[in-house]
Amino acid sequence: MTAAMRAMGNDVELISPSHPGTLPGIRTTAHLRDRFALPASVTLTTLPNPFSDRRGAGIYLHLAALYAASQKPTLVYTRNPRIAYTAAMLGIKVVYECHGVDRGIRADRAARRLAQHRNLVAVVYISDRLRILNGSLQVPSDKEIVEHDAVDWDRFRVARSQAEARQQLAFARDRFLVVHAGHLYQGRGAELILKVARTLPSALFVFVGGRRDDVQSARRSAAGLSNVVLVGHQSLDRVPWFLSAADVLIMPYSRDAVTVDGRTRTIEYASPMKMFEYMAAGRAIVASRFPGISEVLRNGENALLVEPDSSDELIRAIELLKDEPLARSLGDRARQDVRHYTWEGRSRRILEAIAPRLKAG
Repeated sequence: MTAAMRAMGNDVELISPSHPGTLPGIRTTAHLRDRFALPASVTLTTLPNPFSDRRGAGIYLHLAALYAASQKPTLVYTRNPRIAYTAAMLGIKVVYECHGVDRGIRADRAARRLAQHRNLVAVVYISDRLRILNGSLQVPSDKEIVEHDAVDWDRFRVARSQAEARQQLAFARDRFLVVHAGHLYQGRGAELILKVARTLPSALFVFVGGRRDDVQSARRSAAGLSNVVLVGHQSLDRVPWFLSAADVLIMPYSRDAVTVDGRTRTIEYASPMKMFEYMAAGRAIVASRFPGISEVLRNGENALLVEPDSSDELIRAIELLKDEPLARSLGDRARQDVRHYTWEGRSRRILEAIAPRLKAG
């Protein structure tokens, strides 16, 4: 988002906490830039974060808001309601981008107060389902914006042929290839995929990504399955090659899906970024039918949607996609549809929507 807003000609400064265990100054900044592929045109400022646990969270949040106020910005854009509310109290126009429901007591109190504050410009929700679930905040309807997450289109602008991708990765051209990209922890579907792999021995199942411990655990579970390959973490520039090599891209989230913290359940309203990368790759997609996902993927039009935790439905969907015309049609439509879901387009729509309120202020 910061890169997209900067590309539109805005002056953008990204504020981040420094992290215990990392070196201060330029090396910390360089690490963060590399991790988030942040261009040099965006100013990156790291602020002290003295504690690794929640004791220090309040210190950083207030410090971030105070620092932002000292820069006299036109707008503070944040995903943290406590930063947003403090900045609003300091007289700054704010946009709060909401990614969840279970914020915790202090953050929820700040979000409720923010909803009625005159300096709130907008609340941006990552799905309409999330907007509905946050109805108790009582945000004025004219300040509600729904914008799903998006894709870095530049990484997928040049369409890669399946043959080219398979040659690049040394996969057989004639093997039916099912690819899963992303984390492998609880609820991401790894166990279900391995169950399906046992039923479909003629297909090759490739897992891309995952933390080291999760990859090792999945390898143990896949022992004896010759049609399963786990390639582990891959660099950003290599992931599109794996997606393009696939016949089918799968994201069979479970009802038990949680975020990386291991406890937060978001799948009902999630807008997974890998969904948009799948779409950009132009390959047939099979995904679990959850409300947030169903706002973007439409069964039989740009994907096949299956009931969560159902190996039978996942198997049937994969088998259906051996029909090449159907798979091609779904993949082509997904790639066409994802042009709406780019970071540049998302940023432009949000900024255009809030521009009248900023001018009025």
